[in-house]
Amino acid sequence: MLNLPKTAHICLISSRQETLDTYSKLFREFDLDFECRIKPNQGRDFSAYCIAARDIYDKYDYVCCLKDKKAPHTSYLAAESFDKQCWDSVLFSRDYVNNCLRLFYDHHSAGMIFSPPPNFGPYTALGNEMSKDRQHVLYLWKELKLQIPQEESDLIAPFGSIFWVNYQIKCKVTE
Repeated sequence: MLNLPKTAHICLISSRQETLDTYSKLFREFDLDFECRIKPNQGRDFSAYCIAARDIYDKYDYVCCLKDKKAPHTSYLAAESFDKQCWDSVLFSRDYVNNCLRLFYDHHSAGMIFSPPPNFGPYTALGNEMSKDRQHVLYLWKELKLQIPQEESDLIAPFGSIFWVNYQIKCKVTE
């Protein structure tokens, strides 16, 4: 978090007050601009991003979405490696963060920045990231009437749900 610009506003979201209290104490030591929000223990990471922090996107052009990565279904080492890859893809260093922000500034059509798909241990989906979910995504694409060009190859996504988003880019939805 210390690699973010000093002017960054940080919004911590948890379903547990104890977690927020622990992070608050730590963040105060580093004099970071932050707020805490409690959310019901419903949904997953995207409920925090899309519901509990919904108003954040309207306040800022660029938002970095982070979460702690829990992977109880896989080995500790593989889960830790994946977590590090995801976090490094958005906060590796101050220069890296500045490069991400510069990429958005220089390329207004860039919508997201995230790590490449993992290709180690249990995460060997490289080249077939969508697998059985592709049909569900195409169905939703059609139902939502999205007017965004699709790649012929598999869609890529921010595995681990850690990414930068350029909120100035809005999806066109036809009525």
